[in-house]
Amino acid sequence: MDPLGEARPRLEALVAAFIEDSRARAALLCDRRGRRLACAGDLGGVDLERPGSWIAGSVRASNQPGPEDEFHGVCHGLMGVSLHVGLVARRALLCVFYDRRTTWGRVELRRRLLLPALEVLIESSAEHLEIITLDDLDRLFA
Repeated sequence: MDPLGEARPRLEALVAAFIEDSRARAALLCDRRGRRLACAGDLGGVDLERPGSWIAGSVRASNQPGPEDEFHGVCHGLMGVSLHVGLVARRALLCVFYDRRTTWGRVELRRRLLLPALEVLIESSAEHLEIITLDDLDRLFA
């Protein structure tokens, strides 16, 4: 039985609509261990199920500090692809991949519009999703 229950198809639908509206290439919503909660889009054969490796590469490639709950950088190993990672309700990470087909501004606007709906669903599943700590992020991005 899926611990997210009815929330999972709704999360999938929201992430898919976000990809279409923002014109991003792909998005992954994952928990503190990097497990997929929802995913949409395509990166041409890149495994979206293993966020730690490409996020860590992106962090090292850009060496850019950001707000505690967000990170923006280039996607290491994918020419012309940028990555935005942000916390959702302190229990999930939304990882967005985009390229020249859109702009960071469009992605950010659509992401901000998406967050309230995602937060409601994540909070409704809070008993199944642990809060993401800085130690979790260190382990995920190592």
